[in-house]
Amino acid sequence: MFTNSASGQSQPSWFPSEQDMMIQTEPGPFVQWIEDYPLPPGGLPKGIEMYDGKSDPDNHLKHFNGMIKMQRWNVPVACHMFALTMKDVARAWVDGLPVGSVVNFEDLKRKFISHFSQQRKYQKIHLEAHNIKIREGESIRSFITRYIDETSLIKGLAKSQKISGFVHGLRFKPLVEFLSTDLPQTYTTLTDKTHSFLLAKDTAGNLGGAEPVEGSPYFNPQPYGRGGGRGRRGRGGRGHHFSPYQRTQDHVQPIMEP
Repeated sequence: MFTNSASGQSQPSWFPSEQDMMIQTEPGPFVQWIEDYPLPPGGLPKGIEMYDGKSDPDNHLKHFNGMIKMQRWNVPVACHMFALTMKDVARAWVDGLPVGSVVNFEDLKRKFISHFSQQRKYQKIHLEAHNIKIREGESIRSFITRYIDETSLIKGLAKSQKISGFVHGLRFKPLVEFLSTDLPQTYTTLTDKTHSFLLAKDTAGNLGGAEPVEGSPYFNPQPYGRGGGRGRRGRGGRGHHFSPYQRTQDHVQPIMEP
């Protein structure tokens, strides 16, 4: 220590060097020149996506590559920034990489894809559109949403296959027959027609707002009569047709009674 004669205050006899001011961190997964490269201030830019190890790694890489172009990052900065986008399971993966094992950004990408490849979206073949069927207890509206999601994984699915697969998967005869009459030529028109059918059913109160599927108390694989016929024959041999939008007197009468 020494005393400053002007102020009379004690001053330290030494000053810390720049190296002394640096916080020492544990060695990371990158080779030394990447580890030591100075990073730009500010950390991760706004809008960058984080990766938790549970989604498609290809999607994260596409987003990150776009960020590289926007920010004009070089190799060492891209390596550090990519590591900072990892969280949860993915963060544990980065921390578990051997010290000095990543030599550049391409090497980091290869290791990333290799480790999280099981999270890639499964690309279905065209015929699998006909294997997407409504589940027991699933509403038709929910099936529409799920069908859209699952067919989005089928690359190059023809319009006709998407339409036929949807109708095939419904498993509710009144709706299938309704759609098959003047079958729409586009999927959007098909779902619009389906929603119109459901709205009419809800309005009529025929099912109390429910949407029948196989296994439910409302589901009838032969809703128009026994033996698969479209009418119920009486003694006189005459039959009647039951519209999906109408209620029989048997249904209406109990409601009208006081």
